[in-house]
Amino acid sequence: MYGVVLSSLILCATPTQETLYEIKAYASCLNNNEKVSHVIEWEESVSLYFKKEDVREALLIIFCESSGRPNAVNTNRDNSTDFVSILG
Repeated sequence: MYGVVLSSLILCATPTQETLYEIKAYASCLNNNEKVSHVIEWEESVSLYFKKEDVREALLIIFCESSGRPNAVNTNRDNSTDFVSILG
């Protein structure tokens, strides 16, 4: 469970050559409060690693990266692959 949070944040922190449209779409995703309810199951795990005031943002990142799916895989335009890693 903890790996989902950490992996999502690592993916967000990794520099990429995204277009302005993609950056705006991601920012729009982060601004949607309704999406937190879809990943609320991760709140307890996220709370272990984040300050209380940062939990909501971390949950939104999880939703935007993988919709909370622990086995999410994405193939990028450059044929690289992003995946969620569950650390035990």
